[in-house]
Amino acid sequence: VLGGTFDPPHLGHIKLAERAKKQLNLGLVLFIPAGQPWMKTGTSVTPAHHRLSMVQLAIDGNPSFEVSDLEIKRMGPSYSIDTLENLAKTRGPVEMTFIMGEDALEDLHRWHEVDRFLGMCDLAFYRRGKREAVEDERVVVDSVELRQLAIPLEGPSIEISSSDIRRRSAL
Repeated sequence: VLGGTFDPPHLGHIKLAERAKKQLNLGLVLFIPAGQPWMKTGTSVTPAHHRLSMVQLAIDGNPSFEVSDLEIKRMGPSYSIDTLENLAKTRGPVEMTFIMGEDALEDLHRWHEVDRFLGMCDLAFYRRGKREAVEDERVVVDSVELRQLAIPLEGPSIEISSSDIRRRSAL
């Protein structure tokens, strides 16, 4: 599961999904644009149906990628725990890996019902920016009441962000 605002989706998202699929031997990467991203309350976000269409265009032609409108159809804030629970009900008992950026990993303690979320999936993350590499294959993430192993994805840093694209296009 690769969730996010995708405002806009970009090559970094695609490369991250390709890297995760290959390194973790994933059968499918499911892109899920947030309907109402709760961490972006009070900021301007492109309407959800446009972001969904952009993701569909970005992944078109890759049989290993799918996009879901699950969070866009759901009313209210988009919480990852609700999404994972819905996926478990609709797709059956499958192992899920939630793919995120290192910045999201650092904010994990702020997520809605983070302990239940961590109990439903594995985590994989990529490093953003010029940070020092972690010596161990896995890093330990401290959460509210749970310790969870997060798998770092190997490869060059992805030096692109949606906020940077929006900022540059506004000039």
